[in-house]
Amino acid sequence: MKRWLGLLAALVMTLCAAGACASEAAPDEVLRDAKNRHAIWNVEGSLLLRGVPDGDVAFVLMKENSRRLLLGYREEGATWSCWLESRTAVPQGEEEACFYLYEKGARVQSIIDESIFFISDGLAFSVIKVDAIGESYESIVTYRYLDGGFRLDSYQKNIVNSVAVEDGTLAFGGIGDGFEARVPGTVVTDIERVVFDDLPDRPYLVADGRSRPVFPTKASPYALREQPVAFERGQSYPVYSGPEKGDARAAGGKASVSTNGWIQVLGRRGDRVMIQYSTGERYRIGWIDADVLPASAQIEEIEHYGDTATSEEPCPLTDDPLYSHEMLEKVPADTPMRVWAYLGETWAYVSTEINGQMLWGFVPTAYLGWG
Repeated sequence: MKRWLGLLAALVMTLCAAGACASEAAPDEVLRDAKNRHAIWNVEGSLLLRGVPDGDVAFVLMKENSRRLLLGYREEGATWSCWLESRTAVPQGEEEACFYLYEKGARVQSIIDESIFFISDGLAFSVIKVDAIGESYESIVTYRYLDGGFRLDSYQKNIVNSVAVEDGTLAFGGIGDGFEARVPGTVVTDIERVVFDDLPDRPYLVADGRSRPVFPTKASPYALREQPVAFERGQSYPVYSGPEKGDARAAGGKASVSTNGWIQVLGRRGDRVMIQYSTGERYRIGWIDADVLPASAQIEEIEHYGDTATSEEPCPLTDDPLYSHEMLEKVPADTPMRVWAYLGETWAYVSTEINGQMLWGFVPTAYLGWG
């Protein structure tokens, strides 16, 4: 099934240039019916989509305080019938929102690859919510007519990260923070069942209902990858900041992981094993002693493959690259770093010495200089 790689980039550029949302309004009959159904709600916007194979379609956006409702109508002969009432398909909140319709024949730029353009078929629209001061387009959700219905194409839940929904993958595009990844996973796309508030804005694997980050795929022998290990339940192990015996325990000497929770094993270096786990508020990638592994576990070794890089400007180092990005240390410019592995295209796992202390963690590859 052919998909567009998201429509948000072209949309935001167009809106910033125009300074307003745009669409053809729904027929008066549709607007009257919407008000009759929801008398205390205000009509926030409407649009008419012509040329839909099943007949023209209209949408109405209604608002009551901070609640927002999306109504969908289909033309049937000389009348319009309501087929959609959803309070979950669009962003909520007190801030203003509006529709944007992609005109047929418009040139659309991918949010994931700026070199790729598509020609709009005129059957896609977005709902855009501005920020609290009305200056930026904070939340956007885009639906496109496909396979007999309107389906989620892409979305943006904050001003930085946008996500394109593809076949079996979610493509994450970052604006300004070097965060880009394509990860396996699926979300509900039927407009009647989409829950915007539950859509992930970081690389999560959501196909089986779990809320856990997964590693972006990268065809490289130096890419970190999940390695299945079944730990004995009821155990708790200290978590260290690095693989060497002298490396400190993470989280100021307090980090530990319970085998009753989710643990993702990523590789081994000597007598320690790299893991990712949830702390409850964020995720952490750290190290546990290898002697706690089941005897049957076969874990790939993480080896330094020869690259030494420097930070071209001060850059953040984190142990949570796939969720919070919480900075553990700011690496000064021109600091040498040894690169051990990669996380997708945009994160490198490095070791570096700062103020006499050896630090391990992830830095955005955009900051690295080679040579």
